[in-house]
Amino acid sequence: MNVVVKFLLFALCMTLPISSFAMKHTEMDHGSMQMDGETIPLGEMVVDGVKGTAYLLDVSEAMAKHGMKTTHHLMINFTDTETGDAIVKGRAATKVKGADGKESKAFKMMSMAKAFGADLTLDQQGPYQFRIGTKLKDKKKRTFSFTLKE
Repeated sequence: MNVVVKFLLFALCMTLPISSFAMKHTEMDHGSMQMDGETIPLGEMVVDGVKGTAYLLDVSEAMAKHGMKTTHHLMINFTDTETGDAIVKGRAATKVKGADGKESKAFKMMSMAKAFGADLTLDQQGPYQFRIGTKLKDKKKRTFSFTLKE
């Protein structure tokens, strides 16, 4: 019996720091990172029964306040063209080609609510090309392409 009580006390002590961290994280003021920048539509593209609607959010001002160099947040919504349902399961990544013609490494896009997104630093003048590769819930690979003309 003594061993069981000691084990339960030990287990309780080990979980307190974790639950305390979780509580503090949820109590954080995420509003201080609110991104109210300009929304820049990139367009729509249909590939194999899926419509991708992409846009950029200029977050340079909000990020600079926090000492970050990130300038934009790339977002893309996927919709099943037959049903009109949002597609939120799967994977997406983007490669960005700047005005200098160099293509970036692939940036993983995180699934967020009804869209996928990635933070980017677009610090060159000129056009940008975005290639977004996906493997959504149906496991088919698709590529969506969009251009930002500046």
